[in-house]
Amino acid sequence: MAPIPTGITFSTLNLTQSPIAASIDGIASSAKSVCQSQTCTVLGQSPAVPFVKLTLTSYDKNMETDVSVTITMLRRIPKKRKWEMLNCSGPPWRVYRLKMNKNHQRILVFPERPLASWMSDLPDSLPLSNLCLPGTHETMALYGWPFSQCQDVTLTEQFNRGVRMVDIRIVLVKGELRAYHGATPERATFTSILSDVCAYIQSPQGRRETIILSIMEEDSFVPSSPLFSKLVHDAILSEPSNRSLWYLEPCIPTLGQVRGKIILFSRFGKNGEHWEHGLNGLGIHPTTWPDNARDGFEWETPRPRWGTPCTRVRTQDWYGIPSFLSIPEKAEAAVKMLDPVEDETGRGRADLAITYLSAARIPFALPSTVACGFGWSYMGVEGVNSRVGRWLLRRLVGDEDGVGAVTSAAGSSETTLIGMEKDPKVAGDSILDTREAPQPRLRGWVLIDFIRDPYDLGIIPLLVECNWRGRVDGEEGWGG
Repeated sequence: MAPIPTGITFSTLNLTQSPIAASIDGIASSAKSVCQSQTCTVLGQSPAVPFVKLTLTSYDKNMETDVSVTITMLRRIPKKRKWEMLNCSGPPWRVYRLKMNKNHQRILVFPERPLASWMSDLPDSLPLSNLCLPGTHETMALYGWPFSQCQDVTLTEQFNRGVRMVDIRIVLVKGELRAYHGATPERATFTSILSDVCAYIQSPQGRRETIILSIMEEDSFVPSSPLFSKLVHDAILSEPSNRSLWYLEPCIPTLGQVRGKIILFSRFGKNGEHWEHGLNGLGIHPTTWPDNARDGFEWETPRPRWGTPCTRVRTQDWYGIPSFLSIPEKAEAAVKMLDPVEDETGRGRADLAITYLSAARIPFALPSTVACGFGWSYMGVEGVNSRVGRWLLRRLVGDEDGVGAVTSAAGSSETTLIGMEKDPKVAGDSILDTREAPQPRLRGWVLIDFIRDPYDLGIIPLLVECNWRGRVDGEEGWGG
């Protein structure tokens, strides 16, 4: 295992709401050890030892005792990823290490959100278009390796890991709706899928959450059935008690309107036949979905009968990349959707963004290859998931251009600091205040393959964290 090079400057960015003391064994630094909320503290340079021990201690006045954890960093940051999640079991934090540049690594400390019930802490007034929602592409594609499999955890486990949008592809086989990916049967009936979704949304963890259920007829290998829409309708509303669990309106709701409910996202039923209120009773219903649109596309939610404004939906679902060499381009197209589009006044438009991180082209871009990459930590191809994780970390710390900030205890600066101008006058305590720096607004529904990659938890905790960043009272429905 490759040791950490000597002479690497370490800094800590505290993105929690409480002060945290940070120190590294063997570093002699005049910097203050306490890192206030939303500030960055330079700790010093790594000593000549085979591993580095980082100690974090919380100073939360609301806690009876201080919480402390020691994390041993045994290796260089993986060369092809340039970031990693550090093992931090116990304290209420998620800790990451990010390579800012060749000589600087930053320790990022985020609050640990409860992934099984993370929406419960958000205000009811937030429209779902102003949330960052993790989702899964081909949610039930657990079988058919290496060509068809896209996930490796069950539907219930996906919900417990923070997934709030699922992509269900089903086909009518011998009178029964069953999950398929292409020609591969995924060993689940539509009835069992609905049972699992309803069980979660009625569970103690799920009662204040919401699930967006995208349903599509998988007709790439089987002819489309004229009975499909009716059978889906009957399965959803087969029991009167189920009706109260479903949101079937065409407009984008606020979170308060759909807590404890399932939102239908219908990629079927072009004319709304068999559904009460026709197209206005089919849930959120895309008016267009061009196949494999490289540059994305836009559509609007239908105007409902009571006059609620339409929502413009920007969508990226470019899945047929030529080969694994296009992974960087695919990742760039995916994350570009998460930034708000400015209107003529310079403000972000109230659009909904939907972006897929998934892509495949047999045999040179298998689903797992695109999502997870391949090779070794020091040599190989980085997958889309890891690339998006790195992009999210850099955006969340305000380092949009990938420039690492390094300030010594004496106050010298080589690069632009977060929220500060070049060559700032920094006091000898080496604490860089980032509270005045504008935080990014990253919003959208993000559908992922192989959500455990990388580092078992994948990028879902980072996507969830975006829901607390860039918030201003009175904007986006926040604080109302």
